[in-house]
Amino acid sequence: MHQIVIVDDSTTTASILRSLSSKLDGVNSVAFTDAVEALDYLRENSANLVIVDYSMPSITGIEIAKRLRRSMRHLDTPIIMLTASKEPTVRTRALEVGVTAFLNKPVRPQEFKSCVLKHMPVSESAA
Repeated sequence: MHQIVIVDDSTTTASILRSLSSKLDGVNSVAFTDAVEALDYLRENSANLVIVDYSMPSITGIEIAKRLRRSMRHLDTPIIMLTASKEPTVRTRALEVGVTAFLNKPVRPQEFKSCVLKHMPVSESAA
């Protein structure tokens, strides 16, 4: 079973992403609306993929990615960043700290599935 950790301060978005994740074979997901709680969880637990919102009130998605990349546990964990921003500097900064891929908000289900399967192949039947 593959583990996806979702970090988004919007309860609605977190719920949508969990719902989309639940439709993928062999995937379990856990969602956090508080970045500090997510980092605490990730300090103690492994994930096969992390999906993080760029813009959050306490800690940005870029800071979360930076902290994950400092951890041996998550050095190679794919990180997908959600963003509504069209600013090229946002993506550049995110890539510099180790973000693997991006999903635009609002998230489209087929794009979500394709991106997740590309960066964390679940099974041939889910593709």
